[in-house]
Amino acid sequence: MNNILFVTVGTTKFERLINKILEEDILELAKKLHFKTIILQIGSGNHQDQNLKSLSDDRNACIKFNKNGLEIEAYRYKSSLKDDLLKADLVISHAGSGSIIESLENDKKLLVVCNEDLMDNHQFELAEKMAEMNYLVYSTCSNLHEKLKDLPNQNFAKYLPGNPYLFGNYLKKLISKNS
Repeated sequence: MNNILFVTVGTTKFERLINKILEEDILELAKKLHFKTIILQIGSGNHQDQNLKSLSDDRNACIKFNKNGLEIEAYRYKSSLKDDLLKADLVISHAGSGSIIESLENDKKLLVVCNEDLMDNHQFELAEKMAEMNYLVYSTCSNLHEKLKDLPNQNFAKYLPGNPYLFGNYLKKLISKNS
């Protein structure tokens, strides 16, 4: 175990999630769960934490600081999140399909946080369905602490990626039959 928690908001603004992660109760819970490092991919949002306010918009900018006995590493964007994803023991992600699928394909324990502020929130539907299939746990910022606390007791189903050629092969067969 690397004792690393990776939090990603993708290309969206999701200040509430990042601000929530840096609240004392979540940081204390992270320590109880034996995390030593939290890596934050914070996107383009404006954040309450003074340390994050110093992070420039430069795509290569990264800051490190300690908070509540945890090492925090934060950046806005990287060309690939793969390295951070691979070394993480747990991923907390926004509910974007790309982030969900990439985490599951890399066999990561995943807590998806749905953004309650989005209109026409299809992300809830995706997160709910994936949770029904036992691939992940989902929450909102308001119940993140409760869901994170229960996560170590969760046993997840193994995610098996779909075959991208099935539909195309089916169409070919159908078209050639009708020709």
